[in-house]
Amino acid sequence: MPAQADLFRQCVDEAVQASSRLIACCFDAAVTALSEAENHSTRAAERRELSDALRELLKHRADWIDRYPRELRTAVEAGPARPTAAQPQPSRVDLLTLVNDDQVDREIEALRLSQLLQSVTAQPLGELDAMVSSVLGLPAVRPEENPLRPDVFARVLRSVIADAPQPGWPGLWIRHMAPTMGRELEQLYRALTQRLTQANVHAATYRILPLRNGPAVAAGHVQPPPPRQASGTGATGSDRPADAAARSGSRMRGGSAWADLQSTPMGDELIQNFLVRGGRQDDVALAPAYYARVSTELARLEAAPVDELPAADAAGAQRYARMPAVDRPLRPVSTDTTLSSGVWGEYGASRQRSLVRARLKQQARHADQVLGLEVVRKLVNQVAQDPRLLTPVRESIVALEPSLLRLAMVDPRFFGDEQHPGRRLVERVADRSLTFNDEFSSEFNAFSASVAASFNELNALSDADVGDPDRFQSALAELEASWAAQDQAEAVRRQAVLEAVRFAEQRQAQADQIAWDLSQRGDLEGVPTIVQDFIYGPWSLVMAHARLGDGGKQIDPGAHGGVVTDLLWSVKRNMTLREPARLIELLPGLLGRLRTGLAALGQAPQEAESFFHALEQLHRPVLRLRAKKRREDSDFSPLEPEMDRGCPAPAPRQHPKSGQSPWMGQQELDAAGFQDTLPSDHAQLEPAPDVSPGMRDAPMDVDAVIAGLREGCWVDLYSRRHWLRAKLVWASTKGTLFMFVSHGGQPHSMTRRSCERLLRDRLLRPVQMHGAVSHAIDLLAQAQPEALAA
Repeated sequence: MPAQADLFRQCVDEAVQASSRLIACCFDAAVTALSEAENHSTRAAERRELSDALRELLKHRADWIDRYPRELRTAVEAGPARPTAAQPQPSRVDLLTLVNDDQVDREIEALRLSQLLQSVTAQPLGELDAMVSSVLGLPAVRPEENPLRPDVFARVLRSVIADAPQPGWPGLWIRHMAPTMGRELEQLYRALTQRLTQANVHAATYRILPLRNGPAVAAGHVQPPPPRQASGTGATGSDRPADAAARSGSRMRGGSAWADLQSTPMGDELIQNFLVRGGRQDDVALAPAYYARVSTELARLEAAPVDELPAADAAGAQRYARMPAVDRPLRPVSTDTTLSSGVWGEYGASRQRSLVRARLKQQARHADQVLGLEVVRKLVNQVAQDPRLLTPVRESIVALEPSLLRLAMVDPRFFGDEQHPGRRLVERVADRSLTFNDEFSSEFNAFSASVAASFNELNALSDADVGDPDRFQSALAELEASWAAQDQAEAVRRQAVLEAVRFAEQRQAQADQIAWDLSQRGDLEGVPTIVQDFIYGPWSLVMAHARLGDGGKQIDPGAHGGVVTDLLWSVKRNMTLREPARLIELLPGLLGRLRTGLAALGQAPQEAESFFHALEQLHRPVLRLRAKKRREDSDFSPLEPEMDRGCPAPAPRQHPKSGQSPWMGQQELDAAGFQDTLPSDHAQLEPAPDVSPGMRDAPMDVDAVIAGLREGCWVDLYSRRHWLRAKLVWASTKGTLFMFVSHGGQPHSMTRRSCERLLRDRLLRPVQMHGAVSHAIDLLAQAQPEALAA
């Protein structure tokens, strides 16, 4: 084994060397995340805490990058701790009772980090575990013997950063380092696995082996490459299952390795090994006891009465149609549910689906086929209980079970391959269905009918045809084509609205910059506040609108900057009274250009009436003076005191206020779907009929929910007395405006204030959109092991 030992040492050296880069990347990620968190925090105490933690972190970069590889090598070379017979290993609870609070916190933080890394690196780690077990000469796959497992990296990290002035800082640093460490470890594990593969190391795989005087269990076994079989020695298609199994069993040690397969626990490790880590059992046939049990079960099913419990009738389901879509009760669906024969034909009967499953088990020749059939049954059952999916969708997945079972006979592990057409078909149908929240809507009915037609076509294929992945790929392609056609029309409308709101955001940013530039002018002193507010607000928007429309070809398209000069001069009484003729000549053009500019912006005339009224007050002294001159034909005389009544007073220079939300004209607001949500800024929202006082009083961290809103997330939104499923397609840079789009491309935009009220009144509810199949696999792997059903 010298060569194997040298190879293992090389792998350890490579991992230790890579750990320098790993800890550097983790450090930089934590610095960036803490800095961003500090900038976005609105609470002074929280900002101080983040700032202090960041400053302390920055002190240690060089020291940690130097220490981490050294301490990692020490931990790796120490190997796993093993209890002795004289001194049994204490439980984790016992250990925690013997240490102080700081040690408990460190233990918990390291454990959480280890669990996170374990989940992120599950697939490459499983492959590396098998390789390392083989290199170490172990007779079985022993993940705990892998010295490069994630918990080693996690505990070394917690040890390195332990000495912090504040006890909570290491946990804060770890939370921001964890995602990066997971990605780096995943790359490292893949690199080490590739290195061992190139060195011709054969991975250890999990096998189901018999226990002495007990049921079979999942165990590890080093599997060398299978020998090439001589032609003519294999089992033929005419072999009876029992004969084939008997000959296979005679080649196995003891001759009954698979006799108790039915009682094998189908739990976490076996499922993960079967679907993710690539353990194989296809070189071992099934023992006679297996076929005896399946035959008994099949005979029982065939002898059972055909009559079953009736499927849920459509009229009964319709009683829920009057209920709010988001609060309808979850109707139970499982692989034992009787479905509508009018929709699903013979496979609407659960007995018929069970017969297909039992007959395929009888046709199975290898253990992986049996496990594949069981995984299909369990995953279909798990997806059918997903509360996010509408009842007809969950029923369609159950109805497709016969086709998925036949596919598992050809490719038992297809559910473990995210790109396999069989899994993608189920996943895409489930994902697409999440864009609906009402099973009684016409849009969903069209979707459900197309899925049912596609699934029925697959179920109608022969066993040989349905086992071809291309059949599933074709079915998915047809569905995707119909969805794409529907989405295209919505995309055109959505794009037009998005361009409008993005233009408004760009215009506001440009206007803020223009307002700042205008505030530096030297002729602002003594200008009334209402006039300064006008040029910083509406007129800056007019100038920005003209610039964006011009495409940057001119510095001041429309010469709107010159209007500012004339406007500021016209409101300074001490200057206009000296040159009344100039003001009289200037006013008609000035007022016309002001109104024309606002109209081009899209502002309604009544929105600026207060400004023009104030402007009239400011110009009235000169106008009255001219009238008096004409009437009396006399020289200049002082103004009468009453002429100053109601006139805006001169004011010092003001500073512009940055626009919190992009300004939009009424047409822009209507096109973006603000008509339903803007009134909530000024009046109480009308509560949905299903919202009870208790639900509205339920505590909710509204700020956290809004902070978690990202483009692409989905919500249930109460609009115009209906619950709609809508997607967030745009949020302003400052997080003050949000645009959702529901079916048909209908936009629903709202201010942050409106969004907060909708959330508090439970009229806006975020929806989790994780993959249905991947989620089902995770839940299935976490479930308690249960016996395989025949």
